[in-house]
Amino acid sequence: MNQRIVWPTTADVEASATTRPHSRAASGVVRTYEEVLRRIEAERLQTNVALKLTHLGVKLDEELGYTNVERLVAEAARHGNFIRIDMEDSSLVDVTLRIYRRLREAGHDNVGTVLQSYLYRTEDDLESLLPLQPNLRIVKGAYKEPESVAYPRKSDVDAAYARLVARSISEGGFTAVATHDERLIEHALSIDPGPERMELQMLYGVRTQLQLDLVASGKRVPKRKIAHYVATLAMTDAAGHPDLGRDVAALLASLDARDHPPVPLAP
Repeated sequence: MNQRIVWPTTADVEASATTRPHSRAASGVVRTYEEVLRRIEAERLQTNVALKLTHLGVKLDEELGYTNVERLVAEAARHGNFIRIDMEDSSLVDVTLRIYRRLREAGHDNVGTVLQSYLYRTEDDLESLLPLQPNLRIVKGAYKEPESVAYPRKSDVDAAYARLVARSISEGGFTAVATHDERLIEHALSIDPGPERMELQMLYGVRTQLQLDLVASGKRVPKRKIAHYVATLAMTDAAGHPDLGRDVAALLASLDARDHPPVPLAP
């Protein structure tokens, strides 16, 4: 039987040589997050992990990104924890939402994602996700985007944010209202469906007094340090960061229970 042998081209060889180190780096990121998840459980910390798909290789290959994040979502479930998939720039919205849907359709409930109010498309994206009863964090958006895809005026971004929060809350699922804008916080609290369906999220160390005032009034404001930067550490070298174990330990030590007021938490 005749067999046809197809020899790799120079471009094939160069692409493979370029991809392999980055793929190994993404695997190192996964192992680092697995270590973080184990330590969170061991230390009984009230925190979870948010991550970026670009750190998990999604720009190299969508299937690689999915495989890596599914591994982490499964690991988080074993430890009773939760993974939040961050939203990055507008070029990555479609792949991020595809992967989120795949995870949910595969039966993973301990995973959520993020929607950005400054993108014109986001209200349609929300409608498409609502049948999943999703766990969503609503943010304004921080990437520099052209006017062709994002609202250039703050007032329009804020108005879209208020609409997204109201719609997300009205249709079930869980809504994390992530903003330091007091007017938008007040808007969310005016339609607060209760602690099982909504919480306020604010960056650790930003507007601390406002956080404390809200907690004192009985509102859900978990002050969380979410382990984003461990991925950057692991990505600095295909062989891994030489001090990665020390740095992760320092991160986890900083997540002391004293930093988290004893209020009920949800992912």
